Amino acid sequence: MWGKYSPFGVCRKYRNYLVLSLAFSILLIPILDTAIVQRDRNRNMLYGELFLTNGVSVYDLTDQELNETYSIPEDHLLTGVLNVSYEYPVVTLVFFASLAALEPGTFGPHYLANIVLAIIMHFNMVLFLYIGQDHWDKKWFKHFFLLYYIFGITLAIGFGKAEPLVDLFWLISLALYRNEKILGSGAMLGVAAQTKLYPAMTLPIIAIANPLLIISFVIVAGILFLPMLLAGINYDTLIQHLLNSTSYASTISNPFYLGLVGVNPLAVVAPTVLIITFLYCILETRNYRGIPVITIKLRTRKWQSIVIFALPLVLILFSWVLIWYYYWFIIPVLYLRDEQDQRKYRYMFIGILLAHFLGVFLNFEYFLSGPILEFLGHLKLI
Repeated sequence: MWGKYSPFGVCRKYRNYLVLSLAFSILLIPILDTAIVQRDRNRNMLYGELFLTNGVSVYDLTDQELNETYSIPEDHLLTGVLNVSYEYPVVTLVFFASLAALEPGTFGPHYLANIVLAIIMHFNMVLFLYIGQDHWDKKWFKHFFLLYYIFGITLAIGFGKAEPLVDLFWLISLALYRNEKILGSGAMLGVAAQTKLYPAMTLPIIAIANPLLIISFVIVAGILFLPMLLAGINYDTLIQHLLNSTSYASTISNPFYLGLVGVNPLAVVAPTVLIITFLYCILETRNYRGIPVITIKLRTRKWQSIVIFALPLVLILFSWVLIWYYYWFIIPVLYLRDEQDQRKYRYMFIGILLAHFLGVFLNFEYFLSGPILEFLGHLKLI
């Protein structure tokens, strides 16, 4: 084990802040529930309830079929731009099924889900601090921890999303990796990827250096997928999402999606901003009249660092991207070991936000009549 503090030591050191934050978060849950239609939470709880009686066959049920077969409230279904079957892997389904088994009332309010996710999120913060304990006094670490805290707590108590659960397994995997427990790290990464897919993006970074990690990752991920495979269930909806199929979503929600260029040539500006930000992070710069200009010389030759900087670029390839997807790219900063790389990674988030708002501005009519209107449908006060 590295560092001065164990996870329990981190808990003891920051126990007052953690208790205060958790208490405040739980108090906010019913307040936020009156203002936000937490469709993902409600829908996950609904599928979890159906899983208890129907098993994995719930993966075949779309929102339209749910609406026609069961008396489902509108706030437990996705908005009209989506009519998809259940998309999340089996660990997420079992998690929400467990909560549904404990919670009275099929259609909520599902406060239990928010409370459990808030508790998990506070465990995640302990792990985040534990893994990054050598950098507590660094500005870049404080910035990322604050960003992680705001994003994570909001997703837990305001939307009831599965991300805190995913990150719990992902951070445990990273902690095990740092402690050179490679097989355990791969196994936990396999669990994380079978909760939601996004932690798998770091697999190439750590697996090449430690091939044993791939073995335990594949075994655990395969075991978790096996019941679905035997039942003839596959992740069709997830595949449609990744392939930008119009059968998944009838609109484009990603402001810096490359495909928007075919509709509006000016849309190329937004993804270009993100690409330039990436180049700024990996290439050396020279000052030209006080302005840093990128050169063609690599600033770092660590391929792992270059891959981590490149991860957010994947977003420009997908038409359906929501703003909380940006949260997925915070934890990878903990894989970076070079101080300059860690500081530079902040610019990737600046680039993401700049590309986002530029993309909305340059395609304002489309986003105002489509994705923005759809987003406002999640607010009860409008």
